[in-house]
Amino acid sequence: MPTPAETQPHRRSGSAATALFAAILLPALLACDVQNFFAHLPIFSNYGLLVTVCAPPDELPGGADDNDSNTSGTSDDASTNVSTDGPDDPLPDDSANGPTFPAGTLFAESAVRPPIASQCAQSVISCTVVFPHPVLTVEAGPDQTVTPTADGFMVQGGGQEGFENVHFRGSDSDPGVVSTVLLFQWSSGAIDEDPRTLAAGTPFSTEANPVAPLQLGRHRIRLTVTNDLIFDELVSNSYGVIATDVALYDFVEVVVDVHE
Repeated sequence: MPTPAETQPHRRSGSAATALFAAILLPALLACDVQNFFAHLPIFSNYGLLVTVCAPPDELPGGADDNDSNTSGTSDDASTNVSTDGPDDPLPDDSANGPTFPAGTLFAESAVRPPIASQCAQSVISCTVVFPHPVLTVEAGPDQTVTPTADGFMVQGGGQEGFENVHFRGSDSDPGVVSTVLLFQWSSGAIDEDPRTLAAGTPFSTEANPVAPLQLGRHRIRLTVTNDLIFDELVSNSYGVIATDVALYDFVEVVVDVHE
């Protein structure tokens, strides 16, 4: 039989309890960030031992790293404020880098050749009085002077930076003796010199009298006019049939030299 002393609960001395606390709790503190340690409640295991839980920063209360508060775009701390350009932010002012051109500006050609003559002018086809006849002129706009040249027009002044608004006129063109319909196409920079095709270049207007911004420099400008007479074939004495089922057309091309 055990003695009464042996059946009493064993009480640890104060120094023994302190040693047990240090053996369990201090390693947990050393292994964990102190803030993370105290952010979690201690858990008592089935064996009566104190167990601590060390969680990674992204598992702190709130579900995010506490450092995220320093990267918010609304932080009062200017040293940690992070902002990004949004779609409503104004575009940077690049006026110091050169002139800003309006939409639709025709840019000067680096090497401008003489104007290309039309098929009618080259006698590739025999253009009778039923063919339309294009007439291209340039009129002076505000604060501009326009001077005819050997191959076109020189436009001077106006005060714009890097370009001039050039006033073209094509309404003096003739649709031919039979037709009353006349369609306009303005284009620039044609390079096709094949007499069978003579592609028009880059179109920029279908108005009779358009106004277009032209960069300072030299430009080849073409006006093509078309009436409503449809021919089954256009026949060239030199090249044979060059087009079928086509409305009658003709064009004129000039060089426009733009200066401030």
